[in-house]
Amino acid sequence: MQPWNQYLYLVVNVKGIVLAEAPFLSETLIQLLSRKFRYRKIGVVWGEGKKDSSFPRLRAEPFVELPFPFDRSALGIDSPGLLQDVVLKCLMFCGVYLSPWISLFNRQYSSGVLSDRPRPFSLENLRLDDADLKFNLRLGDYIMTDVAHHFMQQVYERLFRESSIAQEKLERFMALRFQAIQEDGKTRFWRLLENPTPGNKYTLAIHYIDPLPLFLRMGWLNKWVRFAREQKQLRVFFPLLTGPVVNIQIDV
Repeated sequence: MQPWNQYLYLVVNVKGIVLAEAPFLSETLIQLLSRKFRYRKIGVVWGEGKKDSSFPRLRAEPFVELPFPFDRSALGIDSPGLLQDVVLKCLMFCGVYLSPWISLFNRQYSSGVLSDRPRPFSLENLRLDDADLKFNLRLGDYIMTDVAHHFMQQVYERLFRESSIAQEKLERFMALRFQAIQEDGKTRFWRLLENPTPGNKYTLAIHYIDPLPLFLRMGWLNKWVRFAREQKQLRVFFPLLTGPVVNIQIDV
């Protein structure tokens, strides 16, 4: 298990996460993030067994490779069906480190696991200048902290407060969660809803992604709950795995 001081340092200082794999990242986006986050950290998630020289700039500041803060094999996170999908792996890291996923514009989830999942909130074809880009990158980071307190904590309380949950109650909970995430996006990004083109330098898209329905469908969440009931020290991490995650896509 990762030392607490190292984990807390990264949670405080990592302001975004990139997936080090095409088509979600490019050298141009790396250069942009290097300028925008000169005095903070950008977390890096690599595909399994793919730490090669495709993006050598990621081995220098402000980029830092993110480790799992707990024994992932204990929770079944080493299972091929989970970590072989790099998008899902990236979303889990975003939850654990409370940071938005920053990726290239118009890159959909071609790996498949989330391609058929409706997104609770999306904004497309935004046009921003430098000041608005900086503001919305910061906003994405703030949102991840807030959703951990609200949406993730709801899952934690629901799963550990009740010994079992009827399917009907669970479906209602998920429907209410979907609506609440929608409203959260509308409240946070009301300026861009009213004026989606305040600038002309960058094209952006902003998506809220909720991986929790997939975790439920695949049965992973039930396994994590059973294990976390026995390993109380993991309960602090468990809610973080349940999303939702803000994805900010930038056209550079």
